[in-house]
Amino acid sequence: MLVLAISLVVSGLPQSAPFDRCSAALRADSLSRAAAECFQKAATTPERLRGAAQRLELEQLRHPTSPWIAFYLAEVQALLRAPDTSTYYRFALAKFIARPDAAGEVEARIALGTALLTSGRRDEAWREASAARDAAR
Repeated sequence: MLVLAISLVVSGLPQSAPFDRCSAALRADSLSRAAAECFQKAATTPERLRGAAQRLELEQLRHPTSPWIAFYLAEVQALLRAPDTSTYYRFALAKFIARPDAAGEVEARIALGTALLTSGRRDEAWREASAARDAAR
């Protein structure tokens, strides 16, 4: 039932063709960084960025344990200048920690710190920088 609902929603998304190969790559390996990053790379216009965000949200439903899908959704949201980008990065970070994936954790913490710094939350940003350093060890 969920797959049918997702299929119906995906078929109605604008410009789904650029993202079809990305979805196919995730079906082959849902933990692939390159497959998740494919959505961001295929989003060459602001409209396609919005489409990438929609597709990544759907892919999260299909592959809920994939940290890279969550990370690239956060990256796309950052490019769209979403006001809650840090929430997306925190979600990705939690998935990297749960795996565990130290390299992914470090990247997510750095990106989260940048998002926090950009939004004027300097103290939180520095805490993430310190935690990224610790995770890298």
